[in-house]
Amino acid sequence: MENENNVTPEGFEEQPETADFEVVQPERSATQGIYDNVQTDPFASSNIHVETVETRKTSRKGFWVAATAVLLVLCIISTSVAVFSINNNGGKFTLPTPSTPEYAPLTAHTTDDLLTVAQVYEKVEASIVDIIITTQTGGGFATGIIYTTDGYIVTNAHVVDTAKTVKVRLVDGTEYPAEIIGYDSYTEVAVIKIEAENLVPAEFGESSKLVVGEQIIAIGTPYDITLTHTTSDGIVSAIRNEFTFEELGLTLNLIQHTASINPGNSGGPLLNMYGQVIGINTIKIVDDYENIGFAIQIESVLPIVEQLMNNGKVERPQIGISGYTEQTLGGVVVASLTPGGAAEKSDLKVYDIITKIDGVRVKTIEELITRLGGYNVGDTVVLSVLRDVDVLEIEITLQKAAEE
Repeated sequence: MENENNVTPEGFEEQPETADFEVVQPERSATQGIYDNVQTDPFASSNIHVETVETRKTSRKGFWVAATAVLLVLCIISTSVAVFSINNNGGKFTLPTPSTPEYAPLTAHTTDDLLTVAQVYEKVEASIVDIIITTQTGGGFATGIIYTTDGYIVTNAHVVDTAKTVKVRLVDGTEYPAEIIGYDSYTEVAVIKIEAENLVPAEFGESSKLVVGEQIIAIGTPYDITLTHTTSDGIVSAIRNEFTFEELGLTLNLIQHTASINPGNSGGPLLNMYGQVIGINTIKIVDDYENIGFAIQIESVLPIVEQLMNNGKVERPQIGISGYTEQTLGGVVVASLTPGGAAEKSDLKVYDIITKIDGVRVKTIEELITRLGGYNVGDTVVLSVLRDVDVLEIEITLQKAAEE
């Protein structure tokens, strides 16, 4: 694993082999290297190469190197703002009540309300910010979206997950120190806050209303901080629900699109032609491929934003196990049962392989975690489990994370 200067990044650590479902903010970093042979389906062959690159890193000479939620080919920079890029060599591949005063769903508009690219930019220009971070190894920058008039800002989790300091620059050049309110590495969502008033929040739409072929716009700060508010347009290529980048440890509801995104666009908005945010840009496929970018669907983002604003973390219902992905058949191997957890009170046993939750197939740890995010503490679910040669159905009542 090498960076663009063929230097192995300092502090690099391999991903743990197991994932603990009791951990709300996982230790997993979004910047853990290049992974080969990632399979989104265990029954299909794939040679997708995954890389993560963090925000722009400051060298010892003070030069800002690239970093943000969309990364460069064959680059690894071990700083706190990660950008995801993927080399694909033929592999397969109740909205909350928002705090945003200007919130209006897509259904409030008609085709007569469609804007031009210039009009969309004019509408959202003041709602998009640059995020500048420092880390133990340097620094970098990314993009953010103003969520409330009093300074709450949405961005990607990997932008701030290892930041020592965070600063926000508004479109007029004014800079503010920012506090990290919380971040959730499973959904790649973070909330930061600046002490400012009368800011201009973005308007949030509904990604569920998007159709393939619809025009969209991306705005962010690619490559260099001087290129702030760079705007590109494209179309919706596909809607990818529960799409797994296994070696990144992410299963996300995504919008695949053709707008140009690059390092620095991380955390920036994907917009519809009403000037509404319908996604947050975070992943790009690179190498010999062009215009394959991904944004997290806004319906997946807003509930996480509300939890982070209210609690500083995301409370997920827990099964109460540690486990890891079974690579051959697909499923989650139970490595241990958490004392006092839901699994220990059920018939689930160590070495069982969980293959479904309420009849829905889960092939990886990430898919199971994503699926659990749709339930509440106290809900009862049925797990389909492979034990030796038997297929069992085990009922479990989900709990809060067990206390340490």
